[in-house]
Amino acid sequence: RKAREHNITVIGSAPIGFGSSLITFKPTGMTFEEYFDIHDNQSTERKLLQFGIGLAPSLMQRSYYPIKVIKFKEKAAPSAILSIVLVANLSGTQAFKVITGKAYFTAPWSLHFDPYVEKIKKIYLRGGNRNLIQRLKILYVRRKMKI
Repeated sequence: RKAREHNITVIGSAPIGFGSSLITFKPTGMTFEEYFDIHDNQSTERKLLQFGIGLAPSLMQRSYYPIKVIKFKEKAAPSAILSIVLVANLSGTQAFKVITGKAYFTAPWSLHFDPYVEKIKKIYLRGGNRNLIQRLKILYVRRKMKI
């Protein structure tokens, strides 16, 4: 919210399994809260779930990353150290584009790369987590994890 107030672009990248995701929020575009559908009245576990599903809407890691390894209470999810290098590369490249005035994508677009499953996807998630398909994924995970 503060970045938006000060007209600052926010770049987010996260390690997920062996891969990484990238999402960027422009001060004039979709907000973090809109994309992730996060609200102050939600529990911490629910906010973390919303955040996690929003970071990995393609679920490309599901073949080797079972839901049960995510520990919301401990605020922990496993990722390989190699994915940290991807985070640095994706966010650093995006920052270079922002700083130099090159074209770059912003939310609701996001990028997902996982060398383990040999996939890269650029996803347009209209409505962010409020998208019907995302809401179904969230419902599925909530039931599996009893959140």
